[in-house]
Amino acid sequence: GEEEGRAGEGGSGGGRGGGGGASGDAKGSSGTAEAMEEEAKEAEAKPPAALQGRSSPSAAAALWFPTLGKTVSCLFRLHECVEPGAFSQLAQEAIIMCTHSLRGASQRIDAKQGRLHAQLFLVKYLLILRSQVSVLNISRHHLNQLDFSHMTDVISNLVGGKMSIESFLRDGTPSIVKREVNSKKMLESQLKTTCEHLITQQSDVLVGDLAYTLQELQEKLERGDKVQKGTGDAPGPAEAKQKVTGEQLEAIHKILRSMLQKGVEKKKKAKPTATPRTRLTGTKKSTKSDGLRQGLAVIVANLRLYLANGRMEAMLLDPILGNVKRVFETARGILNARIDQSSSEKGKEIMSSLLQLESEVLMIQSTGQ
Repeated sequence: GEEEGRAGEGGSGGGRGGGGGASGDAKGSSGTAEAMEEEAKEAEAKPPAALQGRSSPSAAAALWFPTLGKTVSCLFRLHECVEPGAFSQLAQEAIIMCTHSLRGASQRIDAKQGRLHAQLFLVKYLLILRSQVSVLNISRHHLNQLDFSHMTDVISNLVGGKMSIESFLRDGTPSIVKREVNSKKMLESQLKTTCEHLITQQSDVLVGDLAYTLQELQEKLERGDKVQKGTGDAPGPAEAKQKVTGEQLEAIHKILRSMLQKGVEKKKKAKPTATPRTRLTGTKKSTKSDGLRQGLAVIVANLRLYLANGRMEAMLLDPILGNVKRVFETARGILNARIDQSSSEKGKEIMSSLLQLESEVLMIQSTGQ
């Protein structure tokens, strides 16, 4: 109870408010991974206060999530009095159990306060754990485990009469395999995965409805091209391409207007037979939109609340903004290529809305506010 309560608090343990890419996700995630590797090298070059003349973590540990504080405190005490080989094995197990506890707390925060808080909580404390253990002499070690993977075939052969009892006794024993345990690599992998999920899901919160609508529209237009040409091949000249209808333009414009407004409740689309796809997360959910500017402000505020590190904040925010801009570019590309002359006025209104939204993204990107 104590751990769950402290997990849901703000910058020293959580926050309040919150929320849950396109083709650019891979680029954003790759950049985030490279930047995290640089952060790890810097962390190793700067020993934490715990090793600078003291045998326990700094006073800031009192504000950490309880499991993390106790784990780090125990590791630094053991580091000075336990033989290195034994310490490495104990440390690996302690770090694994600590990260398991952090993930459990993150899941509880997700249920109570939302995905954004849960992911930032996990990012924050994985970063702290990584920085604290980076200077400890934790060497990777091999763990002996029993491998029962071949037992299914052995038992099937025995039951089917294809194997004698003597053969079963000889071949039916589990084998011993060695599994390498490397806590530093494990922390890096978990941190990278959490950051990638945060970037993708927050991009979906901001522009998921627009991305989904554009994807559906693109698929319909491509099908129309094939029917219009009368073959399964790619469409021919530009004049043979299917045009965007007035109804489709209005659907896009409605989404853009909601992104320019605040407190607009988006209607949930009834799709009982299947869950619609989006280009961002693969799911479609009913969400409450506070407008693009307000949504970005919430993300920025929570990044500062949890991380208080300009470089790490930029590592997460920049890919999100990049995904948002790519969705806008996709919308502009479809309209420029597919709009009919009879719908030119509505197209101009949509282009104007896109320009306003892009200016809001640029403002956030330049000021970080």
